[in-house]
Amino acid sequence: MRAVNSFITLITILTLSFSSFTASAFSLFNEADNSYLWRFKDEQYVRLAPNEGASANQHPAEFTTDRIRAILAPLQVERDKTTIPIFEDRELDILSPAIATGLSRATPAEDVTFAIIGMHRGLISNENRVTTGRIFYQAGALQLVFGDLHAEIDYSQDRRLHPFIAGSRYKNTATTWKIVPQTGLTVQQAQISIAVDAFVQAAQQRALSREMPEKLAGETQKVSAETARLTEEVSQLKAEVQTLRQSPNTTAQSPAMLKATTTPPAETQELKQAVSKLQQEVKTLKQTPPVVSSTSPTATATSVEERLLTLKSLREKNLITEAEYQQKRKQILDSL
Repeated sequence: MRAVNSFITLITILTLSFSSFTASAFSLFNEADNSYLWRFKDEQYVRLAPNEGASANQHPAEFTTDRIRAILAPLQVERDKTTIPIFEDRELDILSPAIATGLSRATPAEDVTFAIIGMHRGLISNENRVTTGRIFYQAGALQLVFGDLHAEIDYSQDRRLHPFIAGSRYKNTATTWKIVPQTGLTVQQAQISIAVDAFVQAAQQRALSREMPEKLAGETQKVSAETARLTEEVSQLKAEVQTLRQSPNTTAQSPAMLKATTTPPAETQELKQAVSKLQQEVKTLKQTPPVVSSTSPTATATSVEERLLTLKSLREKNLITEAEYQQKRKQILDSL
């Protein structure tokens, strides 16, 4: 009987202990808990948490969302001899505003902790991986301690009983990854200290150095395309001018037209000037009145002779073709 009572007592104690543990686990995700800055289901979160009894943080700390993003986006990790970003765009979209808000609300005895899932490089292809950590401002720098970093997820676990745990100042995390050192970044295993101004400035300079060749290539391509277009337009205008020169409606060529058609410009600006000159020349040529020959039956012999001489002069100057010359000559003689 005594053994039965002892067994019942043991069962009671275990039941109470399990109930206490379960209540504690569920309280972590209690809807009434206002420590949360962002949460998704019972697994991902950004929240305020005690600073593990460490020395006081310099909280509250004011950071804009853009500033937090500019700090987190350049962070990289080396895994399996491959360097990849720690946070992908979706994670940055969530973490940046939540962490900025958390740092502005935190007391000196609080850190901002997070657990977030993103698509990252797996064994074969990209897959869901979890990253956890705590972030706080201390000693004039932003401190970031990672717990898990692109860790595989055991979906058989109930996150209410097995929540993702943020990193700890006092626990050395065994890792198969390495945070990539950068200017303004001090790395100590899973903890990094970020000299914000120096780090962001160096990251922006690196990004600019990568973007500049691409921008120059794009501008060069645009200039080349514009030059080709203007060259084609010049060729078309030259052809139109040549056609108008050979027309009986014109009797002379202007110096400006000759210069524009014999000296093709090499640069874009010169091409534009040539196009303008040629367009003006075309307009002038089109407005030149045609040479009209009189065929009046009352024309005198003197006027006929003058017309024949004029016609001969035009032919000798190669301003009209032989066929045109013979046609006009016949018209003049037929008028006698």
